Amino acid sequence: MKPIAVIQHDSLDPPGTIGRHLSSVGCPWRLIDVPRGHAVPASPSGYSALILMGGDMQIHQQQKYPFLADERILLDRCLSEQSPVLAVCLGAQLLADVAGGRVYQRSYPEIGWLEVETSAHDPLLIGVDSPFMTLQWHDYSFTLPPGAQRVAARPDGEQVFRVGLQAWGMQFHPEVDSRHVERWIRSDEGRLEVLREGWVEEIRAGVNAHIAHYQTFCRVLVDNFLVASGLLPETE
Repeated sequence: MKPIAVIQHDSLDPPGTIGRHLSSVGCPWRLIDVPRGHAVPASPSGYSALILMGGDMQIHQQQKYPFLADERILLDRCLSEQSPVLAVCLGAQLLADVAGGRVYQRSYPEIGWLEVETSAHDPLLIGVDSPFMTLQWHDYSFTLPPGAQRVAARPDGEQVFRVGLQAWGMQFHPEVDSRHVERWIRSDEGRLEVLREGWVEEIRAGVNAHIAHYQTFCRVLVDNFLVASGLLPETE
């Protein structure tokens, strides 16, 4: 099996539970840490799948972050060749943009523990009840690309979509553990307290309430992605 390419945009958003679970099920994967100078692959041909993580940058900042332009080219190749893609937050916005959707700045950030409703039966969400809890952390959202399947959404924005047979974008962050979330809180604490009093305490309380189940949820998503992409056999 060729390795899965996992592109990391930001030291604050490593693959986390996604990477650990890939290793636990025996799927080889290669971390492509673009801030450290790792080159974005020109083609998906050397990999069995592509996973794109989140990041603090925005998709229009290609002059400041040239690797974003390279990722657009790679995603276009993936869609053309029907290569499996799992894209998280910034990654989902890049995928939506490449597929013809529109990425826009929200009037208010979507941050914290929020429920998402399933919109359609889809292989990525097999075994996931609706609504399901998610950890969100973004100032931008996207519109559904033409011809894409809406898989899950919130009243004020898209959350999960599928382009073609096996390219998925999801706006939330399934990869986080408690230390992951705490680093985000500390990096964004001042802004959160200005926007809404008590927001930080609310997020920390959500970690205590949800994180154990949330890591199981992440493993289910990864398993579903691997099975739907033909990278793991379907279990009984």
